[in-house]
Amino acid sequence: MKGNWQRHSLSDLVRQIDVGVSVNCEDRRARDGELAVLKTSAAVGEWFDASEHKAVPPAERGRVAVQPKRDTILICRSNTPELVGRCVYIDRDWPNLYLPDTLWRLTGDLSVC
Repeated sequence: MKGNWQRHSLSDLVRQIDVGVSVNCEDRRARDGELAVLKTSAAVGEWFDASEHKAVPPAERGRVAVQPKRDTILICRSNTPELVGRCVYIDRDWPNLYLPDTLWRLTGDLSVC
């Protein structure tokens, strides 16, 4: 290998992949203190867009499960062929946001890099 490059398998770098849950949402942004589920459009631009979400009604709150967390990557698993696989880095925790089933949260192990 040239330079300081090292060869690793993907399993060396990926610690965990979590999948969100599909819940019924209201077609509006969440108000202060409300929970929200991200739209896939939150993860298909150049940067994570937390404003791309829908409010979770009270009856569905117990079903949401996976949140975008600091130092993870969101991967879009459902969209147009051009957008499937798009990824965005999450630079901080988002305590009131949750992932739908169309987004995966990848937690990596950067210590091997």
